[in-house]
Amino acid sequence: MTSNRLRIMHVVSKLSTYGAEHLVAELAQKLAEHNVEVSVLTVYDSPPSTNASAFRGPIFSARRRHRWDAAFFFRMVGLMRAWQPTVVHTHSHNGKYWGRLAAIAAGVPRIVHTEHNSDFRAGVLERITNRLLHRASARVVAFSEPHASALARKERLERAKIAIIPNGIAAEERGNPQKARMMLGLTERDRAIFLVGRLDPVKNQALAIRALGELPPNVADRIRLFIVGDGGERAALESLARDEGVDDRVTFLGYRSDVRPLLAAADALLVTSRNEAMPLSVIEAIAAGIPVVTTPWYGVEAIVRDGVGSIASGWSPREVADALFRSLENGSTSRTDNGAVSGAQFPYDIALTAQRHIELYEALG
Repeated sequence: MTSNRLRIMHVVSKLSTYGAEHLVAELAQKLAEHNVEVSVLTVYDSPPSTNASAFRGPIFSARRRHRWDAAFFFRMVGLMRAWQPTVVHTHSHNGKYWGRLAAIAAGVPRIVHTEHNSDFRAGVLERITNRLLHRASARVVAFSEPHASALARKERLERAKIAIIPNGIAAEERGNPQKARMMLGLTERDRAIFLVGRLDPVKNQALAIRALGELPPNVADRIRLFIVGDGGERAALESLARDEGVDDRVTFLGYRSDVRPLLAAADALLVTSRNEAMPLSVIEAIAAGIPVVTTPWYGVEAIVRDGVGSIASGWSPREVADALFRSLENGSTSRTDNGAVSGAQFPYDIALTAQRHIELYEALG
């Protein structure tokens, strides 16, 4: 248990999606269980997803309606002043800029920001704003040493200001493989490959679809690719699958709140992103003993190591197909060989993540 003086407000875009929003919801609940007063402030007004419903604390919304709605910023400031947090902890793009600016305007004593991205390209105005906001922040959280090093170098942030706290999940919550495979209509012969993430160019699902065509026929005809997520790229990706002649092997599941139970059906998790930081789907796959086949985004070697999966040598369809083929050929997609990681061995448990956050908050005084 920790001191009642901690009063933490997490700022995130919304709680109706997966990824960072899911992490915030689970982290907030774990912090509340440690007697920390916790609230969540969302930029957009949207109901929490099933994944976020575990958090029973106060959820506020600035109700941003559209891009040109400037009033939401003043609502953020007002909500912060009313709740009086000792720490505002911001997440993702909206939190990085609007959340930290609002915390400064509200006179919040300490600001912490978690950098969920590893793509540090920015315009001149963003770079200047970043430097000013980093100076006003007590700490910036990265997920791994490579992630922290890139953050320090790309955003000219002093290394002493960066805390490394890996993402976490509730590792004990695992789905039933047989039930999940039956629900998806998979046979014993089928090899189920999952791709999880919003349908956005940075997630690069098009690469996965093209890679199917590079697999040997005797392997390709057994592959079922399940794409979990939704977004503006869906129609283009569906069209690409038809053009590549693999639409009979690609299933678009859309946005799902039951990602973890569904992932139990997978023989491998495929990640084709151009950049990542520490995807929850990768952690969930590792926890369940499901191999990860991934593109070589910066810092991936800190998460995906020998025995966990395979890192492609590049971002071409052939290179991704080769990595997937190696996994299939050497049998690493057999869950009987890779059994799920036990709680004692698992380094990405949400309970550990919460404890490290509490230690960080208390160290700030």
